[in-house]
Amino acid sequence: MAWTAPRTWTDGELVTAAIMNPHIRDNFNALPHLIVKKPSDESVTSNITPQADDHLILPVGANEIWITEWHILALEGGGNMNYRFSFPSGGQIAFTAHVQEVGGTYTNRSIFGTTSPTSTNSVALSSLPRDVPIQGIYINGGTGGSVTFEWAQQASNAGATTVKANSLLFAGRVA
Repeated sequence: MAWTAPRTWTDGELVTAAIMNPHIRDNFNALPHLIVKKPSDESVTSNITPQADDHLILPVGANEIWITEWHILALEGGGNMNYRFSFPSGGQIAFTAHVQEVGGTYTNRSIFGTTSPTSTNSVALSSLPRDVPIQGIYINGGTGGSVTFEWAQQASNAGATTVKANSLLFAGRVA
């Protein structure tokens, strides 16, 4: 549902579902709201092949458009993290992440694509949880499915790379 400009009510007006739904229900659905709060830590060791996160998944219907904001709380025990997104065939993705590169420089990483999974991006982590904010838009094609955060170690290492509990996904369907 798209945003509907709120109406001005008049005294004595009969309020019906047809009047209220576009202004209350549909506007609420158009605003970003919490979709997922990761309930538990998830770790990978000695593996550089991206895996689908167990929880950070956005279900999407055919031809829907979503704005999203992902906050990935991650830490490493010896290796940094690579990440990407997978999504239904026919979808288009445009996200930006403000991340710390290996070596300490901060940069904006853009993720654009019509091919799932997207190309892999990397982020430097530390032994303390780091927020990796990823914001953008997803435009789905004619097939429903899920937009899924996928991740792995950047370099195979026996120390665990962990996506922490309380990582968040906020999203709002705009069409």
